[in-house]
Amino acid sequence: MTELFAIFAAKKQVRQYGEVRRMNAEEVKEKWLNIQKRSYTNWINEVLRPTGVVVNDIVEDIGSGVLLCKLAMLLTMKKIRYQKSPKMVFQRQENIQKALILIEQSGCKLINIGASDILTKNEKLILGLMWQLVQHFHVFTSIKNVKQLNQSMKDEKLMGDVGEGETDEIYEDLSPTDKRKKNTAVKKQIIGET
Repeated sequence: MTELFAIFAAKKQVRQYGEVRRMNAEEVKEKWLNIQKRSYTNWINEVLRPTGVVVNDIVEDIGSGVLLCKLAMLLTMKKIRYQKSPKMVFQRQENIQKALILIEQSGCKLINIGASDILTKNEKLILGLMWQLVQHFHVFTSIKNVKQLNQSMKDEKLMGDVGEGETDEIYEDLSPTDKRKKNTAVKKQIIGET
């Protein structure tokens, strides 16, 4: 009889341990989502800095589509028409749809996300969209630019256009401040500010 009680007690402990384990997994999942939200919010704030727009909560702020339209225009360097202060659901949905179309036309692959997902504040899909944007517009673009620069340097060396010692002068980059000023001016032109 005592063996039977010991087996039941062991099963009960295992069940309790399993629940505690799941709770810890949920806590870890929640912390990970918060880290992603904070990281993507910081990235969006950095991209939107020239516009003066500040994002506090990515899931809430992206819902009207205005933020997504501004972000898409700055990243793709193309203009779109959108409702600047949408009041109705269909206006917000139209803004989001226009932004997603512009992003897709730039070559970014958007899978399994639509305007309705953003309107319903599907956190996981919104964070997935942000990851795709970071990946496409910053990671792949940077790699592509470095490859193009390397290829052009090789081509010029092969053709003899650049003599010894001249390479550093020709490819000397602007200072970070000058780059930032130039990017800010271009971004303001794109979104229609003066």
